[in-house]
Formats: sequence, structure tokens, C-alpha cells
Amino acid sequence: MPAIRRASPLTRGPSPARTERLSPVMAMNAPRVAHWWACRCSSSQAATSRWTVRAPCSRPASFQLQGSAASISTGAPAMSNKSQRGFTLVEMIIAMVIIAVGLAGVLGVLSRTAVSSTDPMVSKQMTAIAEGMMEEIQLKPFIDHTATPFNGCDRSAFDDLDDYAGYGGANGIQVCTIDGTPGPAGYTVQVSMANAAGGILSGGIPAGETRQITVTVRKGNSSYQLAGWRTRFGG
Repeated sequence: MPAIRRASPLTRGPSPARTERLSPVMAMNAPRVAHWWACRCSSSQAATSRWTVRAPCSRPASFQLQGSAASISTGAPAMSNKSQRGFTLVEMIIAMVIIAVGLAGVLGVLSRTAVSSTDPMVSKQMTAIAEGMMEEIQLKPFIDHTATPFNGCDRSAFDDLDDYAGYGGANGIQVCTIDGTPGPAGYTVQVSMANAAGGILSGGIPAGETRQITVTVRKGNSSYQLAGWRTRFGG
């Protein structure tokens, strides 16, 4: 085990000629700084009872009296109080305000997006109503010179394509079946029809024998529009 030596009180550094053992308890009560070095005794030194002082370690420990109490210093730089400082109350309040403002903006955008977006169930229902009405119209004969009066929602008297022109009026009408039975509440349907000028198919079908059909279904602020064509082929 390495021996511990104390420097002579009369000199600043360790002296090979005058060294003695010094315990840590004695060093704590010493009136001055006691620097410690580790010394090792070789076989030849053990025979002559002489000690050789080795070079001190890179960071020697020191014991020093300060006032009435002893302090221990390892040579390491003391940590600054500034580096250990936390957040102040003012800084925490400012951070909370900034986070609250950011969250308010994000929630506002999400709220507007949710309001403006269409419910998938409503969208599917409007699509089904429009496709059903379009199929019903396209299955009718192309033209009939006998006019059929418009009788509200009931379409049981419609016997040709042109009878559906203007169905629902400007604001649409409550969705119902062909015999007037009310459909889903809150949905309205509107049908408009126009001649497709100049023909729309290869082969040059006359404009008077082609109809452009537009079916519009609405529910609240949501709407769905479906367009189709019907040509005169055999009636």
C-alpha cells in the first residue's frame, strides 16, 4: 500500500530527507495546506529505510483550514451557480402563454375543418339518391307529345323523359319514391334538362335527339350533383 507523506512545515515542497506519516485526521487539523503525494518504497529503499518521493498526481487533494472549519479541495473547478439555475416564475408564465396561443390556433383550424367537411354517411346517401333518380329518368321513353302535369313529389304519372324537366323547381323538393312516399328526412332533389347542342357522340346524333340530365341532391350545406345523357334510340 502506498505510504502517505507530509511536507516539512519549513519547506513548500516535499523533502526526501525529512518526511513523516500524516493521517487524514491530522491533516484536517493542520494549520496550513497539506499536499499529498503517493510514494512507493522499492526493495533497495526498504533495506536502507529511505523513501523516494514520486511525482505528484495530476490533481492532488489538499486539506486547508478556512476559519474554524476545514475544507477539502480536489483541484476540480467549482460548478457555477448559473449553470445550475432553473426556470423562473416569469419564464414559466411566458412559456405557458405561448403554448396556449399556439393550441388555440390549431384548435380553431381543426374546428373549421370539421364544420366544412361533409359527413361520409350524408355523402353516401346523397350519392345513392342521385344515382337512383338518374336511373329512373334514363329508363323512361325519350319523348311523348302528351304533357304530364307536375303533381308535387308523386311521379307515378311520368311516362317520358321530358316529364322530369324542372322536377323539384328552383329550390328542390323533398326526396320521395316514385309513388310519393317520403324518403330520408332533410334531403331535397332537383332535376334540370337541356338539349345537347351539336351532338355529343361520334356519328353526329342530332342535337334535338340528345338530352343532358342534371340531378342535384342537397342536405343542409352539403350538395351532390350528377350529370348524364340520354339519346333517342328506338323511342
